[in-house]
Parts: sequence; structure tokens; C-alpha cells
Amino acid sequence: MREWWTRRLSSPRAPAWLAALGVLLCLPACLAGLWLDDFGMANLFAEGAPAWDVFDFRRIGTVPEMREAGFLGWWAAEEMQLAFFRPISSLSHALDFALWPGAAWLMHLENALLYGAIVGAAGLLFRRLGLPPLVAGLALLLFTVDDVHAQAVGWISNRNALWASLLGLAAVGAHHGWRTRGWRGGAVAGPAMFGLALLAGESGLAWGGYLAAHALFLDRGSRWRRVGALAPYAVIVVAWQLAYRATGYGAMGSGIYLDVAAHPLLFAWGCLRNMLVMGTAQLTLPVATPFAVMPVGWAISVAVLVGFAALVWPLLRSEPAARFLAVGALLAAAPFGATLPSDRLLLPLGIGGAGLVALVLIARWEGTLTGRGLRPTCWALVGVHLVLSPLMFVPSLYFPVSFEVPARQLVEGIPDEGDVVVVNLPLDLLMFWPEDMRQHAGRSWPDHVYLLHGGTRPIHVTGVDAHTLEIRAPDGWMPTPLDRMARSADLPVVADQWFALERLAVEVLTVTDDGRPASARFHFKRPLSELRWITWEGDGVVPFDPPGPGESLELRASLFGM
Repeated sequence: MREWWTRRLSSPRAPAWLAALGVLLCLPACLAGLWLDDFGMANLFAEGAPAWDVFDFRRIGTVPEMREAGFLGWWAAEEMQLAFFRPISSLSHALDFALWPGAAWLMHLENALLYGAIVGAAGLLFRRLGLPPLVAGLALLLFTVDDVHAQAVGWISNRNALWASLLGLAAVGAHHGWRTRGWRGGAVAGPAMFGLALLAGESGLAWGGYLAAHALFLDRGSRWRRVGALAPYAVIVVAWQLAYRATGYGAMGSGIYLDVAAHPLLFAWGCLRNMLVMGTAQLTLPVATPFAVMPVGWAISVAVLVGFAALVWPLLRSEPAARFLAVGALLAAAPFGATLPSDRLLLPLGIGGAGLVALVLIARWEGTLTGRGLRPTCWALVGVHLVLSPLMFVPSLYFPVSFEVPARQLVEGIPDEGDVVVVNLPLDLLMFWPEDMRQHAGRSWPDHVYLLHGGTRPIHVTGVDAHTLEIRAPDGWMPTPLDRMARSADLPVVADQWFALERLAVEVLTVTDDGRPASARFHFKRPLSELRWITWEGDGVVPFDPPGPGESLELRASLFGM
């Protein structure tokens, strides 16, 4: 069996059959249908959104309009904006909804074929890096069956990550051909593909990490020639960013998506954090998302990466390709400093991670790399990447179901008419999707849906009078980074601040030390008895009876059983 695998992985045809394997692994996603953001995208195209600009979420409405519809909580910042310029990916979706709007399986098939193309391009890059055939084949197998890649494939709306990765890989391959094999066409093709990757999605910037690592470790030119070779890419990034901002695109006011120009120091910190957390997730288990909200996770990440580097230091010191793969993967995580680290963002890191793990495993197998602790480390790598990852690949295609199920609860639990009040949800993000899901199904949505609180920490709800409720949240609103989509930390709330909605006025009574509401009174224009009340309890939405004057009760919403 070992000889069979050795022949297969060393074969020149390995990229082709592994690309086919990648497509095959992704085919179960064709049974999934539309998920979450897919419904909003379908609605926008049906309403006449430009084919090249479906990722500008300002088209959904203004912040006040989204507060009224329940899409955002009352605490959402007026400045909040999410507008992404991804014309290549948008055009791809526009073609889908123009030609086969009711055939989601074809849209999933496109994602699967794109993943197969990415695997094939990765195989060519591994070979051209000069890796031994067996190492290149094993690296490509590890990359192909990495279950975190399935998260990017199984969600139609996430196709931008696939296009950006395919074009980014093409850019790195073309640049390598120019700088190491004298292919002059690469001097043009590399920057061109990189520019297209940026137009497919902001994650295309991650591939600049491999370009920088290439200049450090693989480029054969002098120091200044290496720097000069990267100049066209730098010019493209600057021009792209200037045009991005000049045309009004970008993220503002959100605690999850960072306005880089306005907060360069926070972005620098985010780059470092993501390099540590996402680098650890790439080598071990998918831990980027939980580590993002656990400061102790950052310390664990440092320990894991430093320990791993110490074990494989002889390989890193002697092999330029190993240094390129390791540093390239870490630098690829840096641009994601503009958002929270997430396992579904690991696709660009997979090239460096898979290549480095393959080098380590083959070197240990051949006896060229030794050291105390290396044997159990290699067995752990085999267990994670060649046993668990393949087993988890197909289930990971369905990762959006973790939010789809609770969103469906809201779709069915929110009344069709009347003024609806959602007292408490485990995560305010859950309100991003139900209206779009209802609209896509041809169902109506109430004119006024007010979300009062989101989070899994306990809250206390007290009746004040016939029109007024008071909520106290000991841990404050937005207690974790995942709860801060609608308001960034640099936009603090102050005591006695009022938020005026059409049929509700919110009076902030007290705030936390870091400027988050800790208690608030909700003054409704209509009596509480005339409103439609729901809240989250147990596994879903239930009707809610507001407490009478002077009465109080405790609520706690949980998600994923937590």
C-alpha cells in the first residue's frame, strides 16, 4: 500500500487526479440549496441590482431602515457601512441567477469545479517550487482534503474566496516562472492575475504574502532586483485601495470589519493576532473562530507555533522552499487583520501549511529530520490532516447550517404582521437573514421588527409601565467580538443617550467602562399589550409575555447548546 501511494503521489498526473478528487469531495454540496446570504443576493438581482455590484450591502437600506426591519439592533452605529467591491465574483453570481435562478445545484457545482481548478493550480505550483515529486504529491493531497476548504466551497455566496484564490495562485505561479525560470510573460501575467484576484475579493490580498516570501527566499536576483520585482504588485494594491475608498466602498462603524485607513494600529494588531491564531488553526484543528474570542487562545497559538518551529528548525534552516511556505502562509494571514480570524478564511494559508507539513512528514519518514518530540508531532499531523480532515470534509460543506437552522426558527417564529418585538437572541447576526429568506419565499415581513438585545449572557427584563420595559445586562450589550458587527469599539455609547426609532425610543441608563450599554429603557409608542412579542428560549423562538409594572424576570439565550 505504501508503494502504491508513493507511485500515485509521485506521478506527473497527481495534480489531475487530485483535482478530480477535490471536485468529487465537493459534490455533496449540490444537495444543499441556498444558504443565508444567498437569499439576499438572489433578491438583490431580482430587484435589478447591477450585475457587477451585488456585494454593496448599502443596497439593502440605510441604518435607520435596517433598525426598523430588525435587520440591525437599535444600538447599530449610524456610521455603519459594509460595501465590498468584488465585480468578478458578482458577475459570476449574476450569470447564475440570470440563466438558472432555480437551480442552486448548478451554482454549487460551479464552486466545486472552481475548487478542482484551485487544486490543479496548487499542484503545478508545488511541482515548480522544486519540491521532490513525493513531497509535492503529498502536499497536494493534504491541501485537497483539508476540511476547512469545504467551508469556502459549500456556501454559494463565498465564491469570491474561490475566485480570489484561483487568481492569486495564478499570480504566484506566474511570478515564480518569471523570477526563477526566466519566463518573461510572468512579468505581466503575475501582476495582471493579482489585480484580478483583488477584483474577485479582498482575500486576494493574502496572496501578496507568498509574493513577499518569494522575494525573501526563492528569488535569485539581487536585493534591489527582488524589491523591484514586487513594485508592480505594490502599485496595484495602492491603486486598488485608493479607487476603493474614492468610490465610497469599504467597511465603517463595524466591530467585525475594520476600517483600515481609520485604524492602522488596530489593523496592525489584528495582523499579528491573525497570523498567530490562523497559523495555529492551519497546523492543528479548526480553532481560529473560538480563539478569536479567547485571549488565552493567542498565548496557546504562540506556544504551538514556536514549539513547531523549534522542532522543524533544521528543515527551515536548510530548505528555502520550507521557509517560503512557512513565512508565506503566515504573511497570507496578515491581510485578514481587518476582520476576525475564521477557519473559512484559511484557504490561502493552505498552500504553505500543506507544503510545510508534507516536507516535515517525508523528512521524518526518510530519517533526514530527527529530534525529540518530532515523532509524536508527526503522528499528530497525520491524525489531523490525513484522518480527521478527510472525514470532516463533507460535513464541513454544510457549515452554514449552524446559522441556517436558528435563522429558520426566526423565519417561522416572527409574525407576518403587526409591530414585533424580539426581546433576546443568542446572536444579533441571526437577524441578518430571516427577512431575505421570507422575501425569497414570497412571504411578507412586518413593517416594524425591533431587536432589544443579542448575546448569550443573562439579562434581566423589568416592566416599568404600560408602554415601557427596562433591560439590565450585567455583562453589557455586545459582550464578545462576535456580537459587535453593528458597532465598533471606537463608537462608545454614553449614559443618558437616546436612540430614536419610528415607534420606539431607547434611553440608555448606564454603560460599561468600555462604552457599551449596560441597562436601557424601551419606550414604545403603543401599549406593550398591543405588540407581538417573541424571544429565544432553549432551541428556538417562543412567544413572550412582557412583565407587568414592577415585575422582573431573567432571560438567557443559548446557541449550539452553549
